[in-house]
Amino acid sequence: MGLGKTLTTIALLWTLLRQGVNGRPTCRRVLIAVPASLVSNWRAELRKWLGDERLGAVAVLPGGGGAGAVAAWRAGGAKPVLVASYEAIRSLAIGPGAVDVLVCDEAHRLKAVQSATQDSLKALRAPRCLLLTGTPLQNNLSELWATLDFAVPGMLGSLPAFQRVFAGPIAAAADARAAPAEKELGATRAAELAARVSAAVLRRTADVLRAGLPPLTVVDVFCRLTPAQVQTHRSLIARGALATLGTGATATTVLPLIGRMKALCVAPALVSGEAADGSTAPPARPPLPDAADLIASSGKLTVLAAMLATAAAAGHKTVVASTRTSALDAVAHACAHLSLSVARIDGRTPPAARLDVVNSFNGPAGAPVLLLSIRAGGAGLNLVGACRIVLLDLDWNPAHNAQALARVWREGQTRPCFAYRLHAAGSLDEKLFQRVLFKQGLADALGGGGGGANKKGNGPAFSRDELRSLFDLDERTECSTRDLVLKGEKGTGSAALAASWAARAAAGTDACLDAAEATGAVTWARAVRGGLADDEGEADAEPAAEEEKEAAATEAADDVGSLELE
Repeated sequence: MGLGKTLTTIALLWTLLRQGVNGRPTCRRVLIAVPASLVSNWRAELRKWLGDERLGAVAVLPGGGGAGAVAAWRAGGAKPVLVASYEAIRSLAIGPGAVDVLVCDEAHRLKAVQSATQDSLKALRAPRCLLLTGTPLQNNLSELWATLDFAVPGMLGSLPAFQRVFAGPIAAAADARAAPAEKELGATRAAELAARVSAAVLRRTADVLRAGLPPLTVVDVFCRLTPAQVQTHRSLIARGALATLGTGATATTVLPLIGRMKALCVAPALVSGEAADGSTAPPARPPLPDAADLIASSGKLTVLAAMLATAAAAGHKTVVASTRTSALDAVAHACAHLSLSVARIDGRTPPAARLDVVNSFNGPAGAPVLLLSIRAGGAGLNLVGACRIVLLDLDWNPAHNAQALARVWREGQTRPCFAYRLHAAGSLDEKLFQRVLFKQGLADALGGGGGGANKKGNGPAFSRDELRSLFDLDERTECSTRDLVLKGEKGTGSAALAASWAARAAAGTDACLDAAEATGAVTWARAVRGGLADDEGEADAEPAAEEEKEAAATEAADDVGSLELE
């Protein structure tokens, strides 16, 4: 997340290859395992800092050529570093004993206790292992165990013992309904676990950025639903959409309804053509309406259009990020109406082409707006050509959101930055934001980024009544999150947190926010200056073609876990 992990690793590898810790080289061959979308980025960084003449590196790029790259690397000498994707490593004939140092970037990819990726890397039997991640904990403590057990086998004991001694008590204490004794035991076990973990973890926080970067202001903007959005919400409910929450409800049947409601909070046109009976079949996507009508039908798009026009007039570039490609399509349609050209990176952008898109956007002649899939932009992208980023909607995983926000505020940025998170006031959209905030609590206790966990490891469980309440629409509130925080409800009773929500962002805080306020579509705005929270870490990039199958299964499991029904 711009904290210097790549450069620090390159410096470490150079030291180990040249002089080691005792004045002699410690290793001869290094393997850097990365997501497919970052192979080119790592090769470029190695060349940037050391050059091929000092540290030769070979890369296995998507599309073949792996055998030749491995042969050149095995020869040692001038090319001691091999960069390859996790998926490519499974098929490369490397064999045990060939790797002296194994580096795993975005190492939370190893979070599954049993996976083909872990098995292929363990088979290498590398004597030294370095894991790089901004989020050792994303969804549950079993992921933390799996990652650390890969690096330091046996450090946290067996998985059953770990779950009994640490994961169970800590997860129980994270539940807002926990008894005092459960909270006390959970706090004790969390402190003990944090102490154990610290022996194997070198942690850096956003503090290292604040001294050397321009200021960052994070703004939560709560947008009023338009009459069209309210009417569409009522129509979905009236057509029996909540029937999926009956006695036979499962996470799988509920997720499609949540998806439609999230789409509605961006624009009602994104719901058109979707079934209301919980069907998981892909709906036909109708053409988008006239751009002016599209913008007027959505509180978020009304706010976004005002922000983009104001930023472009001032010569500032903006990144717009979303979890939905259909939402990015809608923003592209609105930008055409505003005469703003766009660049785009989503799951359909080939890994080899992403760096070209980034370089073009960061250049002086680049488009004023970049449309970014939150997961596609989850790792390795440096978008310092922009000084503003807007999250149109949020991912379940807070690490994905924070990773997207950090694409702009990082090394190389020279201008003050603004990061905006847009929420539909009083709706499911805002309630999911509250859940994302809750998921960060467990990571805070352990000193790392990521999410919280329930008894089964995936965040506090929803009862069916609580799940139904997600779909209640409060048309009177300016900001239900502020109301909850100021009342100290749902575990939010922190004086510092309450103070940050007590006052509305003042006029003059930012020209783009002022323009949004002038539309009348903003019900509340909260601005916090000083940078991203330390607990906001990194997350997986959206899968490229060869990564898609395994990553999709993992994300599906995460979503289902997030909707555990009691």
